[in-house]
Amino acid sequence: MDKALRRSILQRKIYFASKSLYNLTGILPAPWTTPHSVDGKPVYFIHIPKSAGSSLKTLLGCKLGKTTHAMPRLVMRKRQWHNSFVITAVRQPFERFVSSYSFVVKQKNGRVLHRMYGVMLDTLDPFEYLEFIQQFPEKLGFQTQWTHYPSRRKPTADLILRVEESDHWRDQLLAAGITDLPQTVERRNASRQAGEGPEDVLGLEGPDLAALERRVKEVFAVDYEAFGY
Repeated sequence: MDKALRRSILQRKIYFASKSLYNLTGILPAPWTTPHSVDGKPVYFIHIPKSAGSSLKTLLGCKLGKTTHAMPRLVMRKRQWHNSFVITAVRQPFERFVSSYSFVVKQKNGRVLHRMYGVMLDTLDPFEYLEFIQQFPEKLGFQTQWTHYPSRRKPTADLILRVEESDHWRDQLLAAGITDLPQTVERRNASRQAGEGPEDVLGLEGPDLAALERRVKEVFAVDYEAFGY
């Protein structure tokens, strides 16, 4: 990978240190907050990057306009984690990678990444992007970093939805005890057009597409195993 595209250790440390400030203060990110509660516990939504989080935020009534992809192990104190009802959503890892590539490279919506690296990102092919994005676990890291927490009492979020089942999210939330929801799931911030397949986004087909999918499966093996994909 081009040296100019390498993330410095200092940049990484600054990011994670900034998120740990939530833990130190005990104040949770505002975008996590919902108006709901389950069994007297406040409901928080944890937004995993490229897993239809904007759509789920709308369904849950979270504050829109702001987004944070902070990981609960960095942000939440153990007592907060235990005394809340945590919801998140995961996605098939290869589909999630395709969505990220479309968003950052094809649509040039990487914001922070584009401020850091500019037009260099626009030239990355899917294999190069996979190598590049691994430097940014907060952008496309293992989904278990958001669904899991270092606690024996409560090792995972209370409700882990799947993007592939988004048509049933409302019913799943109602079954969990969350009421007063919109009648439909609003599709927001989609990075692909309806009917647009991986080959259309990636510009790959046949053996090349299969090779990339194998490589993504190797990189994100943790998620494939954890969520049964």
